[in-house]
Amino acid sequence: MIYFFLAGVAAYLLAKSTRSWGAYALTPLAAIFVSAGSVLIISTTLSEENRTSKILAEIGLGGLCMSPFVLSILIWLVRRSTSPAPTEEAQVESLNLHRRASYWAMGLIGFAFVIFLNAQFPSEPREQDSAQALIAKAKAGNVEAQLALADSYSGREKYGLKKDLAAAVTWYLQAAEKGDAEAQHKLGDCHLHGQGVAENPAEAVKWYRKAAETGYAEAQASLGFCYQKGLGVPADLAEAKRWYTRAASQGDANAQALLKELSAQSGR
Repeated sequence: MIYFFLAGVAAYLLAKSTRSWGAYALTPLAAIFVSAGSVLIISTTLSEENRTSKILAEIGLGGLCMSPFVLSILIWLVRRSTSPAPTEEAQVESLNLHRRASYWAMGLIGFAFVIFLNAQFPSEPREQDSAQALIAKAKAGNVEAQLALADSYSGREKYGLKKDLAAAVTWYLQAAEKGDAEAQHKLGDCHLHGQGVAENPAEAVKWYRKAAETGYAEAQASLGFCYQKGLGVPADLAEAKRWYTRAASQGDANAQALLKELSAQSGR
């Protein structure tokens, strides 16, 4: 896409320095290539969520950049039809018309690039604004927002919110009840260690198991640890090894270390 833009700029500069009829071909060529390049570049920054809006934005931007040339060509055609044998002075005037149009087009393309840069490098939102937006999404039922909000209250992420473990448990629970494995695992941690809620290993095992059964490796390792240490369930080294093995097979380093420790313990 950048080659479209560079080719258009090169054609424009050549046209600008040319005082002949060849510029008639070069200046529209500049518009076509620069407009196409701008549309392609800016379209990559647009959201994929609404494809119709994206297509309309591309068409609108391309039309905006091309409009000065289209207008100049229409004026030239009208003048030519009223003067079948244009004089050299008329030709120069038409050429200047095209060049003035090119200035407008380049200005519009510059504006388009400002939009592109703004979309590519957006300013950082204030923490308070981000927090309020996150809370609104979480209250609307967005699971990712609920998890992120819980992480923020637990001190794992920064959104300008004061640490509040009880609030973290509340939001982990909402996300966990919707089936989010990460939230289920973190809720299990809260119950196991008594963070924001009364310590309850049995409740921790309940949530670890839900997440582990979905294939979440960290929860599998945590469930294996509970079986190894007899936390919330009767100690069962065979069951501990089974869960450690499942987590280790997914590359979980903690599970691999615990499995090695368990094997050494069983060998004694």
